[in-house]
Amino acid sequence: MQAEGAVSLDSGIELSGAANGTLTVRIKRGRSGSWSARPEAVLRAGTDFNCSGGRLTFSPPVANVSRKTEDKKWYEGTSTVSMARLASGVLSVDVRFTGSERIVLFSYASANISLPEPGTRTTLGDSYLWPVFSDTFSLIPAEPVMPEAERLVRARLTPQLGGGVMLYELKLGGDGALAILKALSRNDVVAFEDRLHAASIVYETRSEPIEWDRKYHMELLIRPAGAVAGSAVQYSAFRIETELQRVCGCNVQTVAASEDGYIATLTIFDSTPIADIIRVVQLNSPLIGTMNLIDERTPAGSRIRVARLKVHPRP
Repeated sequence: MQAEGAVSLDSGIELSGAANGTLTVRIKRGRSGSWSARPEAVLRAGTDFNCSGGRLTFSPPVANVSRKTEDKKWYEGTSTVSMARLASGVLSVDVRFTGSERIVLFSYASANISLPEPGTRTTLGDSYLWPVFSDTFSLIPAEPVMPEAERLVRARLTPQLGGGVMLYELKLGGDGALAILKALSRNDVVAFEDRLHAASIVYETRSEPIEWDRKYHMELLIRPAGAVAGSAVQYSAFRIETELQRVCGCNVQTVAASEDGYIATLTIFDSTPIADIIRVVQLNSPLIGTMNLIDERTPAGSRIRVARLKVHPRP
């Protein structure tokens, strides 16, 4: 954005749009500075930025970026920056890095020649949140008035209920509140869903828990108080898969939610009958109710059996 002058304390960056699809960048340098009379840059849609899904993404990606991971590995690649204003008025800025480890071919005092190492490509992400100020002199933002419907939902999602799961954002709708959540571990996700059921909070999984940036991200639609679960799909497929991995004694390839339950695909490496596997699960799991075989096959030239089963949780 050519806004390097706005990196000191109490500086500011202003983006303003025009009808012709451009963004004008103005900056304010420090507490004693004033907003620049002339634009620092004019960004053009389709060339310098794109808008999709409520986010503004700058382009092209920044090249020749280096990242060091927690396991002391260096990656080189590109970074893409995007931003969006959340419902709370907070500015969300995401930086998405994609790159690979490098194989050094030649190294000189003034230059290195390297190639991407096959099989090491990875994607890393960082998220930042900034309050939106009316002016950079106002260092404390005004406290927004919380809608009553949001207050009621937050009162149900107490810190004790959340445990190791953090409420990142809440979006209100006619059919409930979409809770955007983050957790530090798989166990935190499992315990959170169990506490929701113990508290009789009805929800639907809108985005399955996925691990990204060393956290699990998920989206749950929290139904209004007094709502009744309308189908056999009560838990996330992630929760059912975790439970099957814990008790079934075989490899769980996938679990997917269907209209009236879940479809689990299991890989079985020995001659254990499917009926015995089902019996072990039902004896050892307080979560899994019924399991019915859909089909079973043995790939050509293999001794491994692949079975698909319909799974229903206990009421």
